[in-house]
Amino acid sequence: RSWHTMPRRPTKAEPSPPPPVVLPSEAVSPFETSLDVDLGDAGSQMVTAVFIPSGFPSLDAEPELRINMPAQALIAMGSERVTFAVDMPPAALARTGYDHVVVDYWPTGHQPADGAGGGYGVPLLSLSFLSKPMSWCDEHISECVELTDGAAGCNASAPAEDTRAFFELPSADYTPTGMAPLKTFGGLALPNIGNLLIPEADGAALTCGGVQPPVELAGKPPWAACLAQSLSVKDGAPHPDYGCRCGKWPAPTVSPVGLAYGGAIIGHGVMLSMAHVQGLVDGTASDPVPFPQARASDIAGLIADVVETSYDAALGHVSVSFVLREHEPVGGGAPAWAWVCLVIALVACAVTCFLQCQGPPKAAPAKEGSPASDGHQLL
Repeated sequence: RSWHTMPRRPTKAEPSPPPPVVLPSEAVSPFETSLDVDLGDAGSQMVTAVFIPSGFPSLDAEPELRINMPAQALIAMGSERVTFAVDMPPAALARTGYDHVVVDYWPTGHQPADGAGGGYGVPLLSLSFLSKPMSWCDEHISECVELTDGAAGCNASAPAEDTRAFFELPSADYTPTGMAPLKTFGGLALPNIGNLLIPEADGAALTCGGVQPPVELAGKPPWAACLAQSLSVKDGAPHPDYGCRCGKWPAPTVSPVGLAYGGAIIGHGVMLSMAHVQGLVDGTASDPVPFPQARASDIAGLIADVVETSYDAALGHVSVSFVLREHEPVGGGAPAWAWVCLVIALVACAVTCFLQCQGPPKAAPAKEGSPASDGHQLL
């Protein structure tokens, strides 16, 4: 199995980039893999994926999947997007539902954004834990037709079959509770990752408005002006202000996400702002964030239950962790009246069995001196 960095694959709308540089990596143990990664302005750095079984370091500890990254290097990554993938340790491959993690550094964030710091338009990290093998991802989700030149998202209107599959969503039973696709900006489907299902609370808070569309965008949806504003910041071009303003990413700017493709959930992820990373280093407390669960799961094995972020001052690294659990149906199963009927049936069955075990009723013994006791027939 080849463990390598994952460069951004070309979309059908842009020329191919130079060949990727394959960096050395190794399985440190059955519970850890490491990868030497080029983090842009921060240079070459070591990133590790660690699987911690249940019972460590304390007997009541839940199993955990942890990605460790050098804190100061993350903060110094600069203005270029960085993308790489790390395989799960062998023990994690055997016990969890995840095959590898794709780590993305977005220096200006991504949609929804307004180019002025609203929405997800701030420097952020995204970690996407995919359940599918790298070979499957290379074949199915490595590329799509872009929404527009320079945008990261896939175009939902594109006729290409491999792009349409990004927008085929799972049924309600398989969708994590309280998550939904982005309803503006043409959605948030990304190559190498899938369609991001974001918390509904984020979707409500990040609403964009106040748009004054220019003539060249007449007839386009209002978010097209917001996208143009955000892309101008990304490209370093003069900032056209079309009046678009998006709501702020709710604190603590850590959002769990579901990853969908072809009508199924193919992984789970988390986005966190670089301001949150800096806050961890500065000692800002970070509470765990529950990961929404679905009634049914497309992923076998241990899956995300809680997202935790932390900073280890002694080692100098930031950790992003999934506390894991076996999937348990949420709100599924038989309706309440069916359970009542089942209990009544079981009680009736138990009573019937008890009575049958007692046998037929026995005749009362005759009293001494009665006709029956003397052997005479009663007429």
